[in-house]
Amino acid sequence: MRKVFHFTIGPVQDFVARSRRTRDLLASSFLLSFLSGHAMVELIRQGGQIRFPYVQNDEGHLDPLLDAIYKTVTHEPVETQPWIGSIPNRFIAEIDSAHFDPQTVIATVEMAWRKVANAVKDYALSQDIIQLGRKSVKIWERQVRDFWEITWVMGEDANLLDRRKNWRSHIPPEEPRDKCLLMSQLQELSGYHRISERRAQDRFWTTLREKIGAFHLNDHERLSAIGLIKRLYPLVSEKALGWKWPSSAISFPSTGYLAALPWMVRAMKEHPHAAKTFASAAKQHQLQTVSISQHFPAIQSITKQQPSLRSFTNLDGKYVYPESFALETAHLTNEAQCKLQMELTQLTKVMKGEPADYYALLMMDGDRLGQLLQTKSKEPNQSKKISEALALFTDQIAKQINDFHGVTIYAGGDDVLALFPLAQAIPAAVHLREKYIQSFQQSGSQLQSTISAGIVYAHKMAPLQNIVQYGHYLLDRIAKEKSGRDSLAIGTWKGSGPDLIWSARWEEVYDPARPSAPTHLEQLAADLQSNEILLSNSFLYKLRELYENGPMFSEDPQENKEIIIQLLVADYIRIVGWNNKINRDQIEQQMASLVNVCCRNWNPDSTINHSFKADGALVAAFLAQKGAYIHA
Repeated sequence: MRKVFHFTIGPVQDFVARSRRTRDLLASSFLLSFLSGHAMVELIRQGGQIRFPYVQNDEGHLDPLLDAIYKTVTHEPVETQPWIGSIPNRFIAEIDSAHFDPQTVIATVEMAWRKVANAVKDYALSQDIIQLGRKSVKIWERQVRDFWEITWVMGEDANLLDRRKNWRSHIPPEEPRDKCLLMSQLQELSGYHRISERRAQDRFWTTLREKIGAFHLNDHERLSAIGLIKRLYPLVSEKALGWKWPSSAISFPSTGYLAALPWMVRAMKEHPHAAKTFASAAKQHQLQTVSISQHFPAIQSITKQQPSLRSFTNLDGKYVYPESFALETAHLTNEAQCKLQMELTQLTKVMKGEPADYYALLMMDGDRLGQLLQTKSKEPNQSKKISEALALFTDQIAKQINDFHGVTIYAGGDDVLALFPLAQAIPAAVHLREKYIQSFQQSGSQLQSTISAGIVYAHKMAPLQNIVQYGHYLLDRIAKEKSGRDSLAIGTWKGSGPDLIWSARWEEVYDPARPSAPTHLEQLAADLQSNEILLSNSFLYKLRELYENGPMFSEDPQENKEIIIQLLVADYIRIVGWNNKINRDQIEQQMASLVNVCCRNWNPDSTINHSFKADGALVAAFLAQKGAYIHA
């Protein structure tokens, strides 16, 4: 008898978000996909068929990660060696209940997890290090055994799995003593209490740091078993996964590199000699490098013509910022540090300034997809068509993100997580939204599905964990709940914390007839960039003071906007002084653009009702001041 099998593994958001580095983020997302993929492979081996997501057809396995896992299980050579998570943590399958054993699926996942954990344990926790700890092996075993929550049910109802998860049958034991810097609810591995046993604790972690390298475990980083596994398994991926991760994944670009990328590209184009001189000096002292062989087409294009610039592109971004340069080169001799500092100062001088401090994090998620799957429709094979549409959406998505000079963290089902240089995130989000809509059209489905996005413009030094959590807040609470879905929400996170928030429906973000043209926000940023008075803080913050909290001038929203536009035109002319060179029509057009991004339209699912919010203009000003586009 055929039955429907529902599976999920977690925690998801908490496990992924608790990351201190971009590679932690990548490794977390991939590991969840990897374990979910093992569950799928075992189900397929038992004669089951995956209904959702669309990962297989009669000709074989479509998803490259699923294909790689299948080949490791059947002892075939793995050719693709994937490193980006593409399999969701939950799936729906059809099985023959007479021959299907769900416990074997669970056991397969646990075995795959043990293999990953043991590979890291063998690599990092040698006997001499274990002896320095207090019951470190017991801590390791407890955390590895109890971490994952695997849930399954059988039945037709699409909401069965959610109802089963509400039972809360998985309750991890409370962890004692000092906690992990990555997974803050878990005990760190040494087992010591810092208040009374600092020396013993430091000896354990110093010895481990010397063994695996300071780059992989910073000073003051004391991790749990789970934290150490997600930090280190990429280094032993061949033993842990069954195939080797490429250097471009192991030496993944940092937030500092993404922030500095537009500046570095411009340096290579405009001042290649100064860039090469600095890189040559840095190479002599073996400063930390990244591998970008599979990233950033603008850089690949330049280094293809000028291979001597590769050493500059391989430098970690933290070395081109004067404030972090001194800290990161403190281990060098005074003479070496002074020489490097001189070369960096010369490069900064010819570039007429330092790199920008900000990068962008993009999150996207389909709207009400669970509802669509649960809705009974007259359309035949509805769930299959939705699955096929999502497969079309994620096909080649990592390459398309790379075309916008971004790096993909996760792309599976209707979810996307990626990092970009500051100014590239909005064009990428628009492109992906268009692709999502087209994918449903191409699948032949009559269902209308939409997607929402959250973008965080984050300071490179802001804790990555906070940025990921803030991205979820912008996506879930602002774009979906407050703006009524089918929306984009943008937030800025400065060194001191979150600052501006702006959101709008996609049709207010850009012209759907011209998706490759600049969005309304980007166009306003360009206008502000060429107008010092409009870009001044006094003019922009006056918008918040005068118009944001005051009453509407008219109950008619359009008339209210026109009144605000005319008031702003008058204020602008007052500031610059009236003369014959002033083009009033041009000023009105600029003020209309400014007011349009500050006034959001009402929609039925939203709490926004023609409100004026100055954050739209302030976000545009932020882009004008901090953003720089990269042209390949």
